[in-house]
Amino acid sequence: MSARTSPIKWLNLDVLWHTFDINADTFDDDTALKTTLATSRVCREWRSFLLSSTYIWAHIMDLDHPLWNSVEGSREIISRSGTALIWVKTCSYKRAEANINIVKQNWERIQKLRVTIHHKYLGSSSYWPAPRRDYLQSTLYRPAPHLESFSISFDMRMQSIYRDLLPNVFDGNAPMLHEIRLSGPRFTGAEMPWGQQLHSLELTAELTVDQILGAMAVRSWKYSA
Repeated sequence: MSARTSPIKWLNLDVLWHTFDINADTFDDDTALKTTLATSRVCREWRSFLLSSTYIWAHIMDLDHPLWNSVEGSREIISRSGTALIWVKTCSYKRAEANINIVKQNWERIQKLRVTIHHKYLGSSSYWPAPRRDYLQSTLYRPAPHLESFSISFDMRMQSIYRDLLPNVFDGNAPMLHEIRLSGPRFTGAEMPWGQQLHSLELTAELTVDQILGAMAVRSWKYSA
């Protein structure tokens, strides 16, 4: 008696790809990388299909996953993403140096970036270790040619660090940027010179009505000639 073919094997490839893609959004699902890795081991056909889908691997760059603890693991995921634009997320301070290095090496390919800057990495609100400050700045203070979405969270104890960092991020040059999420200390629109091009601005901070209106004043974000 012959074994029956699983019904899922008859799925249209477009439907299968769409299903894999839904499961591979690291910004919507913290288990996206884990799920995709497990899916790639189900059968030979699925593995072959997924390994040829660079777009999917490009969207599961969750740097807090244990896989990134090894050089081999991180290289493998980067390799599977091919030349596709990547989505990167990192919230842990424990591997901050290594994670920042991965971001730095792949900076021009990043389309979406979510990062949490923790005081345990940078020090107290009044002390910002120069080597770590310089390394972080050298990463974020560069033009971001393909970045479309940027989310950054600061510890509330990092008010002064936040004010030093934000005005110079991307060197004022992020032509594709249209979505910003900021969480942490108060800020003003003057701290975002590229704000005029935004379609979406999400703030998680204690702001007065005047500060909110200031953030919405697109005119104040424009560069002077």
